[in-house]
Amino acid sequence: MPRLRGTIRTIDPTDRGTRLTVSHADQPAAVLSREHLIANKRASGRMQDLADIERLEGVGRTGA
Repeated sequence: MPRLRGTIRTIDPTDRGTRLTVSHADQPAAVLSREHLIANKRASGRMQDLADIERLEGVGRTGA
């Protein structure tokens, strides 16, 4: 799974943790929080998204 390399610039409290703003190659980019990414993928119900959820949930447990 590709990893975004960069630094977290801001965490907007009005987003209630739904997204972070990161900087990559000096360009800001908004990304969903891990929790909301998983929720969005689960809501879609597509096979690839469900497989992604398994990998995302496994990352925290295995240290991968």
